[in-house]
Amino acid sequence: MEGHDSDSLLKNAAIQARMKKLLRRKYDAFMESFETLNPVRKEGNFLFSSGCLIHACTHLESAIAVDLVNQTVYAAIFRQDEKTRYFNEGGTATPAVIKNWADNLRQISNPNSESKPWSAPPGATKVEVARAKRLKSMVPVNGFVGGESHDSYVIRARKGQILTLSLSWQREEDNRASFTVSASPDFSGAPSKFGKDSHEDTKWAGTVPRTGNYYVYVVAHPSARYTLKARLR
Repeated sequence: MEGHDSDSLLKNAAIQARMKKLLRRKYDAFMESFETLNPVRKEGNFLFSSGCLIHACTHLESAIAVDLVNQTVYAAIFRQDEKTRYFNEGGTATPAVIKNWADNLRQISNPNSESKPWSAPPGATKVEVARAKRLKSMVPVNGFVGGESHDSYVIRARKGQILTLSLSWQREEDNRASFTVSASPDFSGAPSKFGKDSHEDTKWAGTVPRTGNYYVYVVAHPSARYTLKARLR
């Protein structure tokens, strides 16, 4: 399931049955926040994914985590103006992967919140850990994005290297996906001035001006399943 959108977890028959039992009357509210899907990622022993209500990302979100070792399912519902609700099978403690997700959303929606912010490993920025998935040269990544949300990726490059990016997506009616390259870990930051688009903005290439992290932001309208490829040489 890793790398596929969260439907691969949510629509798995066994997991779906356990989620309905765990969430009971809150199951519909939980699923409502998965209008916009994110890829499933592996965090230690957990599979994790989250989603949000279209046009309400960071305000109305839900998350699911599956402990692959103990075979335990966890869920959470985040509402900006309410206390986050946690649902843990067997009354077990909420895992860090869920707590970090909720704490990060609380920090975004209320910078003065007393919630503990998402903790970053030494040498990494908080934004990169919370939002950006590491890109590797010649290793394609798959995702699903739509609405007002965006997917964030980061790749480290050395000065003088040529960075090439390409984006393809599953065509459905008139949907369209696109990406932006930036030196800023903030989605609202300015696009990089080096590099040039081609092939109707599905490809991009440029010579890296300085060693550092470069961020790639993928968006789609209304939604798209996409493949992003990076190459450094």
